[in-house]
Amino acid sequence: MKNKLALCILKYSLGIVILIEAVLFVLPSAAHDFARTHMPGLVRMILGWGEIAGCILLLIPKTTIRGAWFLFRCLRIRDSDSPVARPIQRRQRSDLRRGGFGDCHGKRSVITNRDDNASF
Repeated sequence: MKNKLALCILKYSLGIVILIEAVLFVLPSAAHDFARTHMPGLVRMILGWGEIAGCILLLIPKTTIRGAWFLFRCLRIRDSDSPVARPIQRRQRSDLRRGGFGDCHGKRSVITNRDDNASF
């Protein structure tokens, strides 16, 4: 009985926390942080609404298992090591090895260490 109560508390607390974070992820204020992934904004909306749907399914007792699997898949795609994000990360690493982001003619762009160009 104790284990069942503990799992029920864990399920509801996890579902509510992920639901709140998913709602914050869908709001327009999260668009700036998501832009660093170099993925389209539509992906952010699809992932966010998918997480919200998964959380709602997780919180309904009859659909808990399906909601957990749905949420797992959404969070796996959103993970930075997922197959969706790997080509983007590979492209960024290769651009950095060449000395910066080159232009369309294959020339390297020059990165200077001047203080006025530093934006990070």
